[in-house]
Amino acid sequence: DLRHLATGDRSGHRTDTIMLLRIDPERKRVTGINFPRDLRLTLCDGSVQKINAAMYQGGPGCLVRTVREFAGVRIDHFVQVDFEGFVDIVKAVDGVTMYLEEPMNDPKAHLELKKGCVTLDGEQALGFVRTRSLDSDFGRIARQQRFLKELADEVTSLDVVANPVRLYHTVGAVGDMLKVDKNLKLGTMRDFAMTLRGIRSEDIVMQTIPT
Repeated sequence: DLRHLATGDRSGHRTDTIMLLRIDPERKRVTGINFPRDLRLTLCDGSVQKINAAMYQGGPGCLVRTVREFAGVRIDHFVQVDFEGFVDIVKAVDGVTMYLEEPMNDPKAHLELKKGCVTLDGEQALGFVRTRSLDSDFGRIARQQRFLKELADEVTSLDVVANPVRLYHTVGAVGDMLKVDKNLKLGTMRDFAMTLRGIRSEDIVMQTIPT
């Protein structure tokens, strides 16, 4: 599966993307902060390493404690999406459509996209958010942030949000593709979805920690 998705063949848990999200249900606004994988800081065990090592060193608990201590904010929940789950989520919304200013070609990521309006399937979307050979890790983060906004628009443009029954089914399907902390129940996910169903891409603000 890893070879098929062009994600390498290393064993163990390694973090591809680290993002802190704040959901404001009253203002219907989402703020996201990306942590570059090469950011060096003090991990939960007291060692100074790249933040990418936190998950490998001590699992989700270590990653949460590391981000919490560094950022100085409370973290209520943890969500993990693996590569296969990401692909399945994109498939669940029948792909994500966006406009590309330039063609993208990265054989390492199994990515070959033409300039113009394209609809990314699951495998293409994974290549789009993971490719680094085209520019840098910061360019990669920018693509991830853009994709998240495009995905939000894709979901809200469907008739999902206007139909509570379909919305519940969709949240349930996506929930099956996630690993979450024990306190983040499916009911809470559905509450988030109901509260934020009017959200648009302009309601999502994304930033990146400098390094």
